[in-house]
Amino acid sequence: MAGPRQHQVSLRGASAKEITRDALLERVSQERELRNYTRRATSAALFIQRVWRSYNSTKMIALQLQRDWRKMISCHTRYRKIQARDVDCMQTCFRILLESLNSTDPQKNFCTLSTCSPEERRIWLYQAKKLISLCLLILAECDYTRQGANEFVLLASLGMRFLVMLTDAKGWRCNFESSIQDASNVVKDLIQFMGSNRSDLYVCVRSYIIRLDAPFPQVTGAGHKDEKVLITASAITISLRPFHMLDTDKNGSLEVQHAAEHFCIFLLTIPWFAQRLPAVLLSSLRHKSVLSRCLRALLISKERILKEISKVDQLMISSLSRMMPQVGWALGNILYLTTGSDHILDGHGNFTQDLDYELYVHVVIILAEDVLTCLEKVGGFRKVNQDSYGNAEGSDESVETTLIDVCTTNMSYMDYFKPVVSSGIL
Repeated sequence: MAGPRQHQVSLRGASAKEITRDALLERVSQERELRNYTRRATSAALFIQRVWRSYNSTKMIALQLQRDWRKMISCHTRYRKIQARDVDCMQTCFRILLESLNSTDPQKNFCTLSTCSPEERRIWLYQAKKLISLCLLILAECDYTRQGANEFVLLASLGMRFLVMLTDAKGWRCNFESSIQDASNVVKDLIQFMGSNRSDLYVCVRSYIIRLDAPFPQVTGAGHKDEKVLITASAITISLRPFHMLDTDKNGSLEVQHAAEHFCIFLLTIPWFAQRLPAVLLSSLRHKSVLSRCLRALLISKERILKEISKVDQLMISSLSRMMPQVGWALGNILYLTTGSDHILDGHGNFTQDLDYELYVHVVIILAEDVLTCLEKVGGFRKVNQDSYGNAEGSDESVETTLIDVCTTNMSYMDYFKPVVSSGIL
């Protein structure tokens, strides 16, 4: 019986084997882990695809916005002309701002946000700097001979009043209580911005002053006299802000040096600079804090300043004034401002108070040598004069005739030297 049983075949097949319970559980566990892994991999792939599509869409939108922005500003310049239709709106804007600055209610005063939370202060500084740039743009575009000048002059007057008040924390009407120091720090931040290249303060002031007549007229057209004096005084005030407000700050020496350099480059190179201003403003230009710093800046950074002076735009200067190099006007204006005479033709005057004579002499020598170098490059003054005035006679007379400005016939460049060679000065 044993023999036949050994040859029996299982009905389940010859290869079938019994599986233990542990092996079955292990196989089920492996299959479950495989399904979980497949599910997680599929989920991760979908998430990556979703993130990539979002990133790609964001990038495409950003590139499109950038292209639209470049296309939009391609037809504009940084200093675009202010349209006549915008003047009324801007006047209303500055009237509201001036009313806000004069308000004693902290809820209504524009400057209140400057002493609030850091985030509000950051937003306020951004807005204030944009308003400063707008005011300077208006100043640069102010022209008393343009069509419809009355409305634009009024706009410039409002803008300058706002700018002067904004940069003077003592003039803010709102009560800051314990935040007076915060207000002063904010104002210093604004003045540092004004003195930097970001605002082009001195470029805009130059564009305005160079349009004024020399000498400054005592009588102007109806409605222009008060506004012209106000705008001119405000322009000089804001151009001197960095000298006075940053002078007391130990960390502001570099900013003051930068402002002094730009004052020399853009303002002292204006033909008849002092004569284009009201006489009452000359004392502020002759003050030690301004004049001495300009002389020191010329001595310290003479190479850079002289290089920048040679690049100053002369398009708005008359043809006869362009015969004198820009550095020549800087020399003449310094000679005039360092003497106490307010009348250039009288030939008299004393040096201004607290003038550093050694520094003054060094700067005059530096500028005079550069003037002579410039004149040699153009063939000398006599040759220039003979080309322009073929019938001129005498070297002294020809030089003086060449340097007469077209805006006035009773002023010449040589008058700058009369106070210097007078017996009182020597």
